[in-house]
Amino acid sequence: MSTNKPKTPLGSRSLVAHGTPFSLLHLASIPAALRRKTDWSRVAMDPMVDSDTAETHWELSKDDSQTLLARLFPDKVIFGPISMGELFIKNQRNYYLMEQVFKNLVDKGLATAATAREGPLADFFNSVIDCISDACRTGRPTRRWTADSSTRPLKGGDAVRKPDMSCWLAPGSEFDWRHLAAFAKVKNRGGKANEKSSYIETAGKASCLLYAQDGRHVALCFRILGSSIHLTIFDRGGSLSTCGYDINSEPRDFVRILIGVTSAPHEILGFDTSIAWEQQQRNGKTVGVKALNVRVDDTELSIELDRVLFISDNLFGRGTTVWGGMIRGTQTKTREPVVVKDSWIDPLRKYTEGRILSILNAHRIEGVPTLVHEQQVKAPCLSAVANPPANHSTHFLRAGLSQFKTSPYYLRVLSRIITQPVGDLITDFSCLGELLVAFLDYVVAHKNAVEVAHILHRDISLFNLFLADVTRRNDHKESMEMAGLPEEARVELCERIAKLRRRGVLGDWGYAVPMAEHTATRSDAAQFSDATDPPTSPIEVSSQTTDEPVNCVYVVPVSSESAEPRLISVADLTGDHNIVLSMGPQSETKGDSRETIDMSPLHRMGTWSWMSAELVMAGPGQSVVHDPLHDLESLFYVLVGIYVLLDGPSKPKCDKELAQCFDKYFNTFEPSMLKMITIQSDITWRPFILHHISEYFQPAVDLLTRLCDALIVPLFFDDHGNIRRRQPFTHDMFIANIIDTLSHLGPDAWVPVGQENNDNSDYSSSGVKVEDEPTQSGVAKEVIIPPPVSTDESGFSPPSLMPLPPMLRRPTPHWLAAGPGFYSLDSGLALRDTAAEDLDRALPQKRRRSSSRGEFSTHPVPSSSSRGTQSNPVLRGRRGHSTGSILQRGAHNMGRK
Repeated sequence: MSTNKPKTPLGSRSLVAHGTPFSLLHLASIPAALRRKTDWSRVAMDPMVDSDTAETHWELSKDDSQTLLARLFPDKVIFGPISMGELFIKNQRNYYLMEQVFKNLVDKGLATAATAREGPLADFFNSVIDCISDACRTGRPTRRWTADSSTRPLKGGDAVRKPDMSCWLAPGSEFDWRHLAAFAKVKNRGGKANEKSSYIETAGKASCLLYAQDGRHVALCFRILGSSIHLTIFDRGGSLSTCGYDINSEPRDFVRILIGVTSAPHEILGFDTSIAWEQQQRNGKTVGVKALNVRVDDTELSIELDRVLFISDNLFGRGTTVWGGMIRGTQTKTREPVVVKDSWIDPLRKYTEGRILSILNAHRIEGVPTLVHEQQVKAPCLSAVANPPANHSTHFLRAGLSQFKTSPYYLRVLSRIITQPVGDLITDFSCLGELLVAFLDYVVAHKNAVEVAHILHRDISLFNLFLADVTRRNDHKESMEMAGLPEEARVELCERIAKLRRRGVLGDWGYAVPMAEHTATRSDAAQFSDATDPPTSPIEVSSQTTDEPVNCVYVVPVSSESAEPRLISVADLTGDHNIVLSMGPQSETKGDSRETIDMSPLHRMGTWSWMSAELVMAGPGQSVVHDPLHDLESLFYVLVGIYVLLDGPSKPKCDKELAQCFDKYFNTFEPSMLKMITIQSDITWRPFILHHISEYFQPAVDLLTRLCDALIVPLFFDDHGNIRRRQPFTHDMFIANIIDTLSHLGPDAWVPVGQENNDNSDYSSSGVKVEDEPTQSGVAKEVIIPPPVSTDESGFSPPSLMPLPPMLRRPTPHWLAAGPGFYSLDSGLALRDTAAEDLDRALPQKRRRSSSRGEFSTHPVPSSSSRGTQSNPVLRGRRGHSTGSILQRGAHNMGRK
């Protein structure tokens, strides 16, 4: 029996999955399409930043601070290569030393800082930068600091935020978040209170910076407190802050920090240098694109990224960015649209999204993305002497620091996946028939994935459902026969489906798992129901129950990528370890015996807004196994959500209407049973849901009612507090109900809104919707999206590199929404009991705060109404005790995502 077990953040208990703080809820936000600018205000963000960054923020000691600065900004990087500057001398080194540079500053009288006011301080910074630039002449462009942003908010983001000082990437930068290299927070004195408040404000602005700059993974910031300067670094693993360096008494360290940020290459600033910034001449217009090259088998492919389809504003965690672009081979003349998706994924997961898609594609599952390529993204390894390229990982920045073995952080590696086709969100449907056929496509794809490929999706949400221009898709004739549709009706419906321009594509398989390794039952899960932490985290086991290593990843030496990968504990990672993943269609898992996070039957996945009731309620005493029925319930919630979000195609409801229904039940980023409670009861289903559905959707409202009766109404609590179902529900039942509704739709429901005269001018030949030039302030400039044409016909000249990142087009918000962005259960904000307000205020409002270990406190707050002001003793009871009431249990639920 092995006794040398890897340590985990939970002390003596071993964990079969996660060596990083899995239970810490990162900043979860309202998606960009549903966000308003006030969501980014400090009033909304600061409390959440304080709570959600606490465990992964490292305050470094003096020794660790020196180690970090020497690694990021060595003399050879910031004072080299030697050119013909004032200090030019011929020697064996190709760079200057700090002592040489600092002596020159002293000789010129620039060794003392100005007062801690933004304007004079920016001028002092620039004077130091100019002096060193004249002395060294390294050949790299120096960056400049300004204080204009202290009084005027930057453009280019959803946030109305004003950095005290801004450092710009290059001359010619626009007054825009997307051209910002770094920023500084200035306070006139130090102290613990100002250290904390300045960090919170800096973290909020770092969120804005990373959201604005696609292809950037690290934000470097200054916090200037009195005469001290702190360098704070945010990446997808957490944040680090150096100790304070007094600008006057520790000037060498100050100079290293200042010149490091203003002269370091882009990769040190956190930009992904595998993505080039280019400008091209196309049809007489200069356009900016981002370009990358990939090698698939023996073929070199070039991809031009011309728009951002999605970018996460999560400060930590996956940090997903999705681009749309065009791909072409170096030997071919045609170009095709593709999707490029970068995500910081957990290396403890055995199955990457590319591996899942390769399984689905091998089984010819329709209605899912087609995998073109998957790879790990490389970056210079800062922890190695020669900075060789290595697979990008958050452990490199922290390796070698004294806190590395003891302090939590998110262990993440950067993955890139390239897929086809390019699609639009389901909310961009053109007619009711297209919407319902898309949902039929999703259910059929999900069914085939489960029954044929044995893959479970586990993350159904509004933003994972797409419409794409496709050819040769199934007309669902077999499903119609299964549903018992008469022959004449089948023929008519097949003809209507065949005429649709776009069909549904079920996307984002990043949390999917093979069903063969997902076989635990409720009884298996019950043994963990008394654990201190909710069993929605990876399963915890005693060290006496297994000989297998836990929390392990495969690595090769940074200096030798061709070496055979070996398995080591996360706790034993060093800066010389290059984490390697099994990716793409050629990867194998036969020799991988790890019990990983995606094999845990209790590791709940999903998005709070659309999560099934049983998953929401999971916790001590309510163990649960994620199964296909949970995904079907999520699909139903998404369909209901679309009905109450829009008045029709491209017709969002007004703020007042959204606040009465959609915002209350679906625009939530906390565990909530409210949507299920409201939908389940006929007393609330009609006035609170059906009443808010517009006339456009009335021909298909009966579909919701039938699905509700079959899927939601049968839910109940048993004597042990577990959610049960009185009758089964299957994919075929979902499919039959959709087909029945489609067969009864009138001709008007199949006509795209705005295209009654068959005017298809809004779409390119590639099926990509062409939008008008955005007119909103801060929205990226339009980039021409060409259809697939030959290189000879495209009319563009060879690309030239740009000193500034192109401002790619982004999706513009279609509607506004209530509620703060960056909303998480750990935010410590007041969580209003909207069920009580709607249901005659039967229950009081509550304020709940959770810790990252799943501990909660419940405190009553005054009700806004004279009714229901007395505290309900049920809600003060111990978590996990069943009351038999779904309403009461929903208000009392403390599950976590």
